[in-house]
Amino acid sequence: MDEGSDFSEVLRAAQGGNQEAIGVLYLRLSGRVLGYLRAHVGQDAEDVASEVWLSVARSLPRFAGGESDFRCWVFTIARRRVVDWLRAAPWYQVTALSDRSDDMVDPVTDTAGEVVERFAAQDTLARLADYLPEEQARVLILRVVAGLSTEEVARVVEKKEGAVRMLLHRAIKNLAPLAEELFEISSEDT
Repeated sequence: MDEGSDFSEVLRAAQGGNQEAIGVLYLRLSGRVLGYLRAHVGQDAEDVASEVWLSVARSLPRFAGGESDFRCWVFTIARRRVVDWLRAAPWYQVTALSDRSDDMVDPVTDTAGEVVERFAAQDTLARLADYLPEEQARVLILRVVAGLSTEEVARVVEKKEGAVRMLLHRAIKNLAPLAEELFEISSEDT
């Protein structure tokens, strides 16, 4: 059993306690879950991730659905653990996402090329998300870092798909002046 195996087959085996199948499910999402958590809780992402995966393991036998449902379910658990973490940490102060961008790549599971590519994309996203309202940044991170579809993002944040599309549209609109500024700077430098 490997990452290319049929999802329903892997899920059935994992629900039956097959450790290899559980590992496959973990490998399919762990990098994206960790990236999502790092964008929200920074250095505590690995601790929160362990809580996410413990919750997944405890509830896995009761899960029903397809691969998209599974991704949404895992990211919903991750979102809830972020909320729990924030509630338990009254001392929490928001750190700019760009300050954590060097922390958003998992070199253990990525090849060197993927690390460089993901680092560049996540660094860019983190810098851009600093210019957005929290809700817009949240859906943008789920869409880009976590790689969820618009429908899946809507299920995770418990909003209608149209509302998520609007948030993404507004995020892009809010980032337009920044893009213009970047292009002006780069054209002056050349």
